[in-house]
Amino acid sequence: MFSYSNPTVVCFGQRQFDNIARRPELRRSEKVLLVTGRTAMRKLGYSDQLKKNLSHCEVVEYCSVPANPDIACIAEGIDLARREGITVVVALGGGSSMDAGKAIAFLATQNASLDDYLAGSDVGESVKGLSFIAIPTTSGTGSEVTPWASIWDRDNAKKHSLSDERMFPDCAIIDPSLTLSLPPDITAATGLDALCHAVEAYWSLNSQPISDLLARGAIELIRDHLVGAYLDGSNTEHRDKMSLASLMAGLAFSNTKT
Repeated sequence: MFSYSNPTVVCFGQRQFDNIARRPELRRSEKVLLVTGRTAMRKLGYSDQLKKNLSHCEVVEYCSVPANPDIACIAEGIDLARREGITVVVALGGGSSMDAGKAIAFLATQNASLDDYLAGSDVGESVKGLSFIAIPTTSGTGSEVTPWASIWDRDNAKKHSLSDERMFPDCAIIDPSLTLSLPPDITAATGLDALCHAVEAYWSLNSQPISDLLARGAIELIRDHLVGAYLDGSNTEHRDKMSLASLMAGLAFSNTKT
């Protein structure tokens, strides 16, 4: 006996980024919080392109996410979402941006504090978070289809993992063209991240037939395409397959954990 569950809607393929306005969460929304890192998304023009794609909405930018999102970053994002009356959170970038956006979207509607959740105390029944859409620009973390967010406590040199079933993104928009700008070193590092996720899902005590299929498929894709993506980052076939591999690894370990 086994069970597999993942409620995130996946929109995969070239040009999916330009179709974001078709998502029902955004057709109903008047105010969107765009969560990104500090510079890369602006320099690459992705932030401006997303605002153009969402011209029917007011887009509030929160571009203060560090490489490893910390408590102060999440708390500031929660305050901004509440103050601005945000209805949908969109995270654009790597795993840090998606983890931050995921935590902000979930916690902005809760009565309990961020400290209460991180402490693991009994916070009672929580309500559903804000609608959340994840748009990865790397091929590695799988955060766009998992219910966890890593948050750092820099004062105490501790890493927390916030976890709740309601933190699954409503939608993951995976457009491999957004990974064409990745330099070779980040291509390699994020690709190996996806490989680790797939291998750990496969040998996990929680593995089951569906997660095994996804994990094996991801391992094979990474075997066949990571070196090619590293050597020629403009090769769309390698980028497509690495994006798919990262997604499949995320779908695998979203149920098995690592």
